[in-house]
Amino acid sequence: MGSLLLQLQKYALDPTIRASDLLRNALVVAKKLHLTEFESWMEREIDGYPTDGEFPLYRWLTGRVMALNPVQGTWLPIIFKDGDSAAARRSRRPVMQSIAELESLVAGGRGDTVFMMDYSHEHQLHVMKTTGFASPPMFHVSISELVRVLDAVRNGILRWALKLEADGVLGDEATFSDKEIAAASGHSYVTNFFGPQHFHGPVGAVQNASAANAQVRLSAGTTASDLDTLFRTLREAVAGVPEAPRMEVIELVDAIEDENRKPSPSPTKIRAYFDAAKSTLLKVGEDVAARVLAELVVKLIGAGGTGAPKV
Repeated sequence: MGSLLLQLQKYALDPTIRASDLLRNALVVAKKLHLTEFESWMEREIDGYPTDGEFPLYRWLTGRVMALNPVQGTWLPIIFKDGDSAAARRSRRPVMQSIAELESLVAGGRGDTVFMMDYSHEHQLHVMKTTGFASPPMFHVSISELVRVLDAVRNGILRWALKLEADGVLGDEATFSDKEIAAASGHSYVTNFFGPQHFHGPVGAVQNASAANAQVRLSAGTTASDLDTLFRTLREAVAGVPEAPRMEVIELVDAIEDENRKPSPSPTKIRAYFDAAKSTLLKVGEDVAARVLAELVVKLIGAGGTGAPKV
């Protein structure tokens, strides 16, 4: 097996070893060396942080406070009027979830994935009242912020293992000598690497934005057959349109249909395709076709008067 410390360093340098697995291996080393401070840090990373506790600096995520525009189906940044310092405070929040949970979120995302953290009901009501937004605020963070947390944990363990080695602690097979245990106990490794910071404010769990975002769904009472009929009616309605604008509209309608077939259709894209097609139809005087198109998009996005496209 060799040196426990050298094996741990090897794991920390191996990107195929998950940070959560690396933490468990490091926890074994910390327990054998009786490093209770570092052991406590690793257990919080493995189990998650309490909402009223301390959060290491690397667990503070930078993001934006956003609210959903129900008409357009897009998220808009909330602009606060209480100064830059308050805005800077709102742009950062700590994440309490375990490393394994964060790994799962990152594994299910892509480079452009956005995650969200919610607020308490009371905080949501306060923001809605003071800003005039009708939708509850959510804190948006990019996937790179979660990757940064995972990397910080991995790098911290690597630095810790290297510092132990520099302090003369290597381990033989699965044990450490009394001299090595004494050498390790003379240092505060957590303070050196992480510098915890206390947080006063709302703490929320990170979730995939696609789970909480407004997604395209069939309106109540609308069936797939209804949509097929609307798509067919729309193509028939543009049959008499001059060739160039007709082909442009058909291409945009095809794009709407393709987007609607996706597991998580984008309201933003459907709205953009609709706006482009509507503009083309109105330029050539095709009001009827534009209204059929608007009806189709209402069925996709959901109307209720709020999300209905205007023609």
